[in-house]
Amino acid sequence: MKIYILFLIFSIKSFSQESAPFVLDHADELIGKTIKGETVRELKGNVSFHQGSLKVKCDNAIHYITRNELELFGNVNMFQDSINLKSEKAFYNTLTKSAKCEIKVELIKGLTTVYSEFANYDVDKKIGRFFPTVKIISKKDDAIITGNEAEFNDKLKSLKIFSNAKLVQLIPLDNTIDTLAIKSSTMESINEGDLLIAKGNVLLARNKFASSSNEIYFDKINETIDYFNNPILWYEKNQISGDTIKIKLKNNKLQKMDIARRAFAITMSDSNYENRFNQMTGNLMKINFYNDTIKNIIVYRNGISLYYIYDENLPNGVNVVSGDEVISDFKNGIIDKINIKKGVEGIYTPEKILNRDISKGFLDGFKLNKNRPTINSIINDKSFSNLK
Repeated sequence: MKIYILFLIFSIKSFSQESAPFVLDHADELIGKTIKGETVRELKGNVSFHQGSLKVKCDNAIHYITRNELELFGNVNMFQDSINLKSEKAFYNTLTKSAKCEIKVELIKGLTTVYSEFANYDVDKKIGRFFPTVKIISKKDDAIITGNEAEFNDKLKSLKIFSNAKLVQLIPLDNTIDTLAIKSSTMESINEGDLLIAKGNVLLARNKFASSSNEIYFDKINETIDYFNNPILWYEKNQISGDTIKIKLKNNKLQKMDIARRAFAITMSDSNYENRFNQMTGNLMKINFYNDTIKNIIVYRNGISLYYIYDENLPNGVNVVSGDEVISDFKNGIIDKINIKKGVEGIYTPEKILNRDISKGFLDGFKLNKNRPTINSIINDKSFSNLK
C-alpha cells in the first residue's frame, strides 16, 4: 500500500543509545512501499532532515528502515557547523552517522573548497576522505592543491593530501605576481594553509629560488621554511646544501638562511668559465640577503673557502683558505671580497698545476646537482628526483 503525505514533519527514532535521533523535517511527498522484500519510505521533493548537529537537504531520498540508511539524490547538501558537504548522490547511515558521497563532490570550509568524485564523511569525528583525484582551492592563499587522495580533519584543522601532491600559488611581490610551485609525495595544510608540511621528494620553485629535499615545514605566519634530510637549494647561480636549512622571509622575500652541518655553497666564479666554481664549506653557514640578492655568506667552525683567481679576465690559479670564520661578500651575485678570521691558513695553486690536476679546484664534498626544479617542470608534472 502506498501512502502519500504532503509537507510532512516526521520524526523517526531509530537510533542507538549513544546516537542523537534522526528527524525527518520535511518532504513534499512520502510513499511507503516494499522493494525486494524490504520496507522503505520514498521521500520526494525538498527533502530535509537532521541528526544532532548535522542537517541534510536533497531533492529526493529513499529511507531503508531496517538498514537505518538513506539514499539521497539530487543537490545533496550536508551542513555541520561551518562545514558544507555537497554531492549529486549520497548514502547516509543514521546509526554510524557516516556518509558516502559521489558525483561532483564538494566540501566547503571557510575560504577552502575540496573537489573530488567520491568522499566518505564521519559526522562525529568531522573527518572526510576524498578520492580518487582531488583538487583544493584556497581563496585565502590564492592557491590550488591537487593530489590522488585527501583527508579533511576539522577538529585538527588540517587537510592532508596523499600521493602526488602538488601546490601552485600566486604570491604578490612588490608590483608583480610571483608563482610558487611545490610537488611532494604527501602534503598537509594546517589552519587553512598557515602551516604547510610536505614530505617525500619535495620539489619547490619560484622565480629566483628552487629547492629539493625530503621534508619541509613552511610556516606562513612566521615566514620561515625549515628543510630536513640533506636539502639542496638554488638561488640565482648559487647552490647551497647541508643536513638542515632554515630560511627566514620578510614580505615573501629571502632575508637569511642558516645551514647546519656539512654546509656547502657553490657559486659560479665567472660566466666565461662555466666549469669553475667558488666554494665554501663548514659546520655552520649563514647567508644574508639584501634587496632580494645575496649580501654575504659567513662560515663558522672550521670554515674553508676555495675561490678562483683571474688576472685581466684570464684564469690565474685557485686559492684555498681556512679559518674559524670565513666571510664572503657578494656583488651582483658574485663573490667580491673574502675575509678570514682566526687560525688563518691558505694554499695557492698556480694555473699550470691546476691544469694538470683539476681535482685541486674542488673541495671535499663538492657535488654539483643540475636537476634544478623549475615552475614549469612542477606544474607540467615532469617528475624527477634528486634524492638517493
